[in-house]
This record gives sequence, structure tokens and C-alpha cells, in this order.
Amino acid sequence: MFKEFVQDYYVRMAELFPNKTVYFHGCEPLDQKYEVLKTLPNLRRIHVSPWSKVSKAAEVFHGSAVMEVHSHPAKVLMGMSESEMREEIRGLVRDASGFPMDLNLSDIHTVNNNPSQLALWAKVAQELSV
Repeated sequence: MFKEFVQDYYVRMAELFPNKTVYFHGCEPLDQKYEVLKTLPNLRRIHVSPWSKVSKAAEVFHGSAVMEVHSHPAKVLMGMSESEMREEIRGLVRDASGFPMDLNLSDIHTVNNNPSQLALWAKVAQELSV
């Protein structure tokens, strides 16, 4: 249904932005849409939500677009330990298969009275993504 009813309009908009300047963001699970989204003209960056598989995005885009990979914000901010962060981030980096990506922790609506959790996540992400 996405391809049939939506994608043609996205293509028409994306054609207006040359030089690989198109970014697609979708907060829902995108695994079933990646094959269709790959056909967007000028696509530079693709959102990989916490509900999507990084390995699927890597398989489909194969480096043709930067994958914006997200840790699950509620899990991180509601008490994920450093070892759990390391496990999650290692998995995200591994699943990206060496293709261009950046790690994100977004949709931060609360820090659960623990702002140091943000600094810890950033430290771990920097360590494991080099």
C-alpha cells in the first residue's frame, strides 16, 4: 500500500532536491519499506528507527545512503546499564556491516532525573563506533 499510494508523491518531492540532499525519516518499523524507499531520487540519509533492523537497512542500501541508526531512548533513559548499552551499540555497529552510519539517541522527552545517562550513552557510542 505504501508503494501504491504514497511513494509516487515522495518521488515527486525528492526529485526537486538534487545532489543527494534527501533525508527520509520514519519512526515506525521501516523494514518492509526499505526496498521501496531505496528508489527515492537523491536519497542521502535514511532513518533506521529503534523498531527497524539495521541489518535489513544495510542489506538494502548497501552504503548508498547513510543510515541514521537509533538506540531505543526509553530503554536507555529508563535504566539501561553501561554493559547493556555496550551490548546494544555493539550490535547496531555490527549490523551496519561497515556501511556509513551514525548513532543517535533522540526523542529524549525525559532523562528520568538522571542526565548522566546521556553522557554515558555518548561515551559508549563514541568508544564503540570508531
